[in-house]
Amino acid sequence: MRTIEGLAGNGDEWTVLQQAFHENHALQCGFCTPGFLMALQPLLLEHEKDFTEDDIREVISGNLCRCTGYEPIVKAVLQTLAQLREKDASETGDSESIGAQS
Repeated sequence: MRTIEGLAGNGDEWTVLQQAFHENHALQCGFCTPGFLMALQPLLLEHEKDFTEDDIREVISGNLCRCTGYEPIVKAVLQTLAQLREKDASETGDSESIGAQS
């Protein structure tokens, strides 16, 4: 079984999604954050697909948050997906994909 503590691997670094949550103020009280992060992991594994805001909202629909209104959470996920695609493009040398993400 995987838990929130195991997402980053060694535990000393945040994942790209955790960093995006921080940067986009997607976590307020922190009560719902582990559920969101865990629910979003399968989506992030398919980051090459073009997910819409509606797709993201569907993935997180099982988690309730009273603090953020979901907007910062969706923004953090979109940022993460773009960063993962950019990283993939830079690793494969696909400069056109890198420019398209900017």
